[in-house]
Amino acid sequence: MQTGPEFVLFREVVRLPGVVDDRQARAKSLCGPFAVQPPERLPFQFVCMTESTPMNIRSTARKAFTLIEILIVVVILGILAAVVIPQFTNAADEANNAGVRTQLQTLRSQIELYRAENGQDPDLASTGWSDMINGGYLPGPPKNPITGSSTFGTGATDGWRFAAYTIDGSNNWSAGGTNFVLVANKADGTIYNDYADTP
Repeated sequence: MQTGPEFVLFREVVRLPGVVDDRQARAKSLCGPFAVQPPERLPFQFVCMTESTPMNIRSTARKAFTLIEILIVVVILGILAAVVIPQFTNAADEANNAGVRTQLQTLRSQIELYRAENGQDPDLASTGWSDMINGGYLPGPPKNPITGSSTFGTGATDGWRFAAYTIDGSNNWSAGGTNFVLVANKADGTIYNDYADTP
């Protein structure tokens, strides 16, 4: 007889012909109505279940997340956001810079063409892009990719400037040139130095 915390097991090792086996009676005498013979066991194997036998039933219900687990997830998401968002911001700034420089080259070429064909500069500072559009040099008022504006002026909401500028020793635009030059504004209203390493 093998005993344990949850069952008593009776097992027939050798069964001789003609011998009456009393293992089942012995099991019932010890366990009473709780003596059972599982179908998957060998003959005369009995499990003794008692009223105090604990039944280990695993719950299939899904446990809720703990506060610590939620905080860990939030911290991880915060770290990922801190790493990824600046990269997207830098990529957007680089795209805007490339767009402004490309647009300035195209617009300056069209202004030079207007000057060559008309013998004077378009009156961009006063009438905006009207001379260029009416003359067929532009299909419409171009917008500054940085400010999103097509107007002329020195404010943060203006997109362009057209005045006498020259390039200084740091490759920055400064007032005092002999020719009028189209330059772009930055978001803070200052001049976008498209020839400098850091505009």
